[in-house]
Amino acid sequence: MMTRTTRHLITAATVCFMLSVGVSHAIVWGVPDGNNHPNVGALFVKFDPVFSLGPGVPAGVFPVCSGSVIAKSSNRALFLTAGHCIEPLINLVAALGAEGLNPVAVVSFSGNLHQDPGIAIPVDMGALHWQLGQVPTTAVGALPSFDDIGIVVLQAGDAADLPEAVTLPHQGLLDALGASGYRESEIRVVGFGDDITEPTPHTRVRVFGIREVAYPRPVNLGEKYLVAQQHGPSGSSGAYFGDSGGPVFWVDPATGSETVVAIVTGPVGGLQNTKSTIAQHYRIDAAFALAFIEQVKSSEGF
Repeated sequence: MMTRTTRHLITAATVCFMLSVGVSHAIVWGVPDGNNHPNVGALFVKFDPVFSLGPGVPAGVFPVCSGSVIAKSSNRALFLTAGHCIEPLINLVAALGAEGLNPVAVVSFSGNLHQDPGIAIPVDMGALHWQLGQVPTTAVGALPSFDDIGIVVLQAGDAADLPEAVTLPHQGLLDALGASGYRESEIRVVGFGDDITEPTPHTRVRVFGIREVAYPRPVNLGEKYLVAQQHGPSGSSGAYFGDSGGPVFWVDPATGSETVVAIVTGPVGGLQNTKSTIAQHYRIDAAFALAFIEQVKSSEGF
């Protein structure tokens, strides 16, 4: 039986998720991705006894973030996500466990959790790595300079359940394009979060569980963050609640191949059809991010 405390926990958490308290975000103006990015997964907490947090959330699923496989060895994999996803994951497992809901942190690579939950691959809660800097006060229009990167270790029952890794960038890939080259690039964002579509005014058609792809318009580069426009009426799309940690791909114009150059951090500005919405995402082609990834690979034996 669900206790009053549990009901309050679930209700409060659902409200926080729906109102996006914090910086966890998801796809806007995107389209279903199908199996085009099988190495992009949904990070969530399974719980039992099973019930649904709301009509847009699969039963037994407490959403956390999105992410992608960046390395695998036998039946283990490294899953890249945002740094700000890790502490909520830890707290959520602890809180649900205290209520007797048997929580297990997992990642699924199913493209639609509502239709097929897929194979829930457990997260090793003893192998969590993250770097999250204090958000500084910056001038309007200034790019942030703090770090926001996390990696968790997945432990699959069968190595065949793990997808192949995404392609990581070389250091300074985006800088080498130059400002005009970056703005002319095609970038793609993939994640499992909310969707906003027509008609006006916008409506959220789901909350969590369908892998979607979006096509933001590159705008600017900072030392640690890239900026992109995501404004449906102008022909661009991007990230929203639930997509934090999902990959931002740069598309090679010569080959069409994709390289992960950033991870979703979140939008700034009005999320309305009548306003241009700008998103800032943490670059992983920057020196610190690549060094962090290599350090985790080494410490975890990858």
